[in-house]
Amino acid sequence: VAFTSHDSTLTVMDCATATPTVLKLRELPLVDLLWTSETTIVGAGHNFFPRTFVKGPNGWTVGKNLDEQKGPAQQKTTGTRAAFNMFQSRVETGTADAKKNATAIKTQHKNLVNRVAGAGGSPGNYNVVSTSSLDGKLVLWKL
Repeated sequence: VAFTSHDSTLTVMDCATATPTVLKLRELPLVDLLWTSETTIVGAGHNFFPRTFVKGPNGWTVGKNLDEQKGPAQQKTTGTRAAFNMFQSRVETGTADAKKNATAIKTQHKNLVNRVAGAGGSPGNYNVVSTSSLDGKLVLWKL
């Protein structure tokens, strides 16, 4: 049995010993969980991306983020181009730093993920999961 709560925790109960394992996340709370196997849970929610939780020899741990969130590599501008960008930013926004105004979300989903479902494999042994979000997107993730 596993459940999540609004204090950004995931609790996994070991039914044989009635011992809970509580994992505290450093991100926004999860909304939905899916057991993909006996040792892996996928959860997603307010943070816009799915994350795995894995049971290893030392118990449950926070796994990997399925959405890498790799943005394009930004090259540093120098010289006259940097001066032009600074002037253009001041004219358009009234601020000196154009990077402060860039708030692009670098995840596949642009809103709360409200559902995680198995999409490939069999129940209890999924190798592909799908997530749906309030932004209207359905995204497939390979595990």
